[in-house]
Amino acid sequence: MTDPKKLEIAIGSCGELQSLPPGWRFDIDSDNGRVFFIRDRDNVSTVHNPNAGPLPPNWRLQWRKTKDGGGVVGYYNTSTTRFTGKNPRHFAEELAQNSTHAPFELQTACSSARRDMNEDTSTWVSQPIAHHDFSQNFKIVHTIDDGEGGIGAMNGGVHVVKLPKVNSLYIRKIFKRDRPSLEMALREIQLVRKAQHSAITVYHAAFHAEGIGASLYIEFCDRGSLKDLIKAYSKHIGDNPLPSVPEGFVWHAFGGLTDALAYLKTGTSYIGKNTAPVPSWNPILHRDVKPDNILLRSRSTLASKRYFYCVLSDFGLACELDNPLSDNAQKFGGLCGTCSFWAPELCFAPYATRQLSEAGRFAGDRRHSSRSDLWALGACMYNLCMAPHASGELVHVHWPPPTDISDLAVAPFDLWFSSYISRQWRGTHLAIPERYSPQLQHAIAHATALEVEKRPNPVTMTEWLKVWAKESGFHQPGSADPLPEWATKKHEYFTTAELKGV
Repeated sequence: MTDPKKLEIAIGSCGELQSLPPGWRFDIDSDNGRVFFIRDRDNVSTVHNPNAGPLPPNWRLQWRKTKDGGGVVGYYNTSTTRFTGKNPRHFAEELAQNSTHAPFELQTACSSARRDMNEDTSTWVSQPIAHHDFSQNFKIVHTIDDGEGGIGAMNGGVHVVKLPKVNSLYIRKIFKRDRPSLEMALREIQLVRKAQHSAITVYHAAFHAEGIGASLYIEFCDRGSLKDLIKAYSKHIGDNPLPSVPEGFVWHAFGGLTDALAYLKTGTSYIGKNTAPVPSWNPILHRDVKPDNILLRSRSTLASKRYFYCVLSDFGLACELDNPLSDNAQKFGGLCGTCSFWAPELCFAPYATRQLSEAGRFAGDRRHSSRSDLWALGACMYNLCMAPHASGELVHVHWPPPTDISDLAVAPFDLWFSSYISRQWRGTHLAIPERYSPQLQHAIAHATALEVEKRPNPVTMTEWLKVWAKESGFHQPGSADPLPEWATKKHEYFTTAELKGV
């Protein structure tokens, strides 16, 4: 067993060693200085990081002594004898060397990493939508949904896939092959490809054509969803003291995701340097903001103490606001989205069963808007602040539903979730616990204002959040309390054979 002091030095010098899955540890070979990983439950050892996967050929993690008598762990190339602290998985020459294993149109996608909030989004380049099926280049390592109706009517399957030799994980969303599904698939693919923001899921590749179907490849978020995080807190409801989500994380999620909505509205980020709306931008509505669709992803730099990325995902119900040909639901006011996260202005009067079951449309001339997306996000942040009490992530709805709706034509829960009165019970906004700062209480109150006219649009809200976060003292990244280790689960999908390099 290597001296603990030496292992501590190794961790401090190499970010890759600072975040291993539960039940894993690393050691250093006393003979050659090579770093290897050990899984405790069966004592399996491998030279491949169980999180990051194998290194490119000829590269290894290596301990090297320094002139001051200490040491450092870095990346060593056995062929060229190069020693560096930079991860060779991201070197352009290494990706080019493996080009026979990855089609040209995927090479850039495989080398991309989570983008920084301050980066100029106009410099980002997305791969074109292909017209041929390249799915044979990927290996399915985990099935999220088998396409039998578990996640959406248009869905033909959702899988975690891996591109061999590159060792990058992606989500592949397969669309059904009927014409309506393919039409919706093209719209979703185009919108995800168009939306390039640090708090929006990253597009990697896609193909779409009659006769072969359609698939969308997006980034794999390894820490689950906001819903998973809320549920993790609900399991600690009996703890003393009662845990609560750190306020710093709420500000982090709230600010980034609100700016994502502002970006969808104007085509620019209001946290970054460029804050001028894009004149030619056609505003995008998400229309299904909820904890399930807010994903969490680890930092690219494992040594970072900043919170996980919060990513707005699933654009299956999104549409361009000023393009009526792209979506009939928005054009004619058709019901759309998850009714339990509809903003108050979209909800029905109590017991409006005829409107719900027959018309299939919102009452009057109501439509989704950027303000209704903001209300849904505010409701998500409210549920986050209410954890661990928000076990069903629906504490923004008054429980239980009235007993006199049980015999109506529409399912009672759907009717209740769709009703105006279910959002009214706290007055004009959702009030979070007093353990959070007045500024955060104020922010969530504005985002969830009952009257749409009194609710800011996402652009204004982003500007306000910057001011309020600074006033609250939670504006410095990495300075707030961390999330507890049990709050999220690291998802890994590498087999024992792959870890051993077989």
